[in-house]
Amino acid sequence: MIKTFLMVIFLMTEPGIEGREAFVIGEPKFTDIPNCQMYVQANIADFHEILADKYGRPKEIAQIFCVQTDRLDEFMSSQGLAPLEQPRQPSAPTTPGLST
Repeated sequence: MIKTFLMVIFLMTEPGIEGREAFVIGEPKFTDIPNCQMYVQANIADFHEILADKYGRPKEIAQIFCVQTDRLDEFMSSQGLAPLEQPRQPSAPTTPGLST
């Protein structure tokens, strides 16, 4: 079975706001971590634009992870975030603390 990876962006928290906020980029998917990492490096400006569109203002990125798709819920739980309740689709509702 071929492993697939996607990107999880952790956002900087604002002063006085507790918790961690993440944004999952479901597409494109990758077959290995090096390709995912190269994509992240080459497209960082696009991520800032996506986040500004989503939140209505710029959000500062703390970290970006390439995560194996079938281990996403486990990864999110390890970071103190609720696992996804719905399939990762653009129109799916979001889990508190997690954007899709």
